[in-house]
Amino acid sequence: MHGLAVLSWEHWEVSFHLLALLLVQALLILFRGQNLGKLLTGVKVVRADDDGPAGFARGVMLSFALPVSIFFLLNVAFPLGFLFIALDYAFLFRADRRCLHDLIAGTRVVRV
Repeated sequence: MHGLAVLSWEHWEVSFHLLALLLVQALLILFRGQNLGKLLTGVKVVRADDDGPAGFARGVMLSFALPVSIFFLLNVAFPLGFLFIALDYAFLFRADRRCLHDLIAGTRVVRV
């Protein structure tokens, strides 16, 4: 058998929990400008151009689109995934301390 029937309940459960976590993270960024880690560290995500709320599109991009892309690259082409993560965090050493994912989403992190 091929396809979805091959996956066991544990695979579905893990997938469900990962999607639920990504959804919670996106909703927290949408409504509070903070994911769980940012909430604990006292920072939040705002739009880079006017310090307004990040909004739904940026929240989805930061919490879903970029993590899924990185996950895909790490699983399909390991060296590319590692290179993307290294490049992403290398941008942290810029003067404005915005990582590549912040530049892509048009956001920045500020203290609350």
